[in-house]
Amino acid sequence: MPNFKFQISNTPILRYWKLRRNNKGFTLIELMVVFSLMALVSGIGFVSFSSYSQKQTINQAAQDIKLIFDNAKFNALSSVKESTSCSNGTLVGYKIVVCNKASCLGPATDAYEIDVMCSDVDTLLYSKKLPQNVVIDATSTCGVVKYNTLSNFVEGGPCNIVIAGYDIESTIRIDGVGNASIQ
Repeated sequence: MPNFKFQISNTPILRYWKLRRNNKGFTLIELMVVFSLMALVSGIGFVSFSSYSQKQTINQAAQDIKLIFDNAKFNALSSVKESTSCSNGTLVGYKIVVCNKASCLGPATDAYEIDVMCSDVDTLLYSKKLPQNVVIDATSTCGVVKYNTLSNFVEGGPCNIVIAGYDIESTIRIDGVGNASIQ
């Protein structure tokens, strides 16, 4: 019967590992492979995070505009009078103004505001500019939407507001009775 132990112990692979066992550390090629894989995984993660962050910026801007429309409708129907407005007059309603580069001139482009309409004067309640690199697209049909108090009458609807940026679009639809939805 042949001695297999002698034959296996003299193979080149086992001799290599016996020599390798005495060395402490990694070869340059092993380190380059590990660092290359780490760089590849990190790059993919960065691109995914950047894309996610851009999409969330557009979604948040659309949610903010929808919330403004919902608040204006609620306040108009319930005749909520802001403490700083309509001190001398009666509350008539709420007005939302949406400005893009085509519809408004000056520093208020790509912004929106909510005004309290009183019998004597309109008062600015809240104004907000969209985040950097996010615009109100020129295809938007909303300019001014008015919610009258104690009625279901809405001026300026139905219309659309298109938020665009980073090659992503989100549309806020205002229907004939002033309900806002994101599509």
